[in-house]
Amino acid sequence: MSLTPKGKISKKEIIDAAILEFSQGSYTEISLNQFCKNNGISKGHLYHYFESKEALYLDSVQETYNLLMQYIVDHTSKISNYEHGLSQYLDARYAFGKEYPDHSRLFIHTRYNVPEQLREPIRSVKQNLLDFNLNYFRAVLEHATLEDGLSIEDVLQYYLVVNDAFDAKFHEVDSVDVDQHFKDIELVINMMMFGTVKRGQ
Repeated sequence: MSLTPKGKISKKEIIDAAILEFSQGSYTEISLNQFCKNNGISKGHLYHYFESKEALYLDSVQETYNLLMQYIVDHTSKISNYEHGLSQYLDARYAFGKEYPDHSRLFIHTRYNVPEQLREPIRSVKQNLLDFNLNYFRAVLEHATLEDGLSIEDVLQYYLVVNDAFDAKFHEVDSVDVDQHFKDIELVINMMMFGTVKRGQ
């Protein structure tokens, strides 16, 4: 690791190292002592930025979610039609998983296997992404012809139900790989659209 002009490892470098560590093992398996040893970081430098393992983990999760949302923004263009909007979103999510495998694995951990004591603080981080997705899908649905009697907000509420069901289904699993997770994302989106958007869109 490089050092800052003051001789300290930067906060960003510590977070990058933590993302790698937490993506490869569970939160409970990793100790700060071992983390510092593995990455050549002194405890003094670590505690200069983070008061605990929980703080380090939460900052790593926040960095991961922020990067994902920015990646989607950077790799999608103005929505021209319904199919274009969905396909470019899915393409961006898939490409993110390939380009940032460590971040993607950590993201999966936060969705499917969160320690009890971290569920509430991570919930607010996840909410930011959920709001981001809802805004994106709302823009997509503005280009769709919905089945009679349905509104865009009805479809988005259905998406929330399906999304929550998937979270509950995988809540206690030990691991889900990046490719499987992408398939889950695609399935949730397809389920949201099935029976709500008229065919031929």
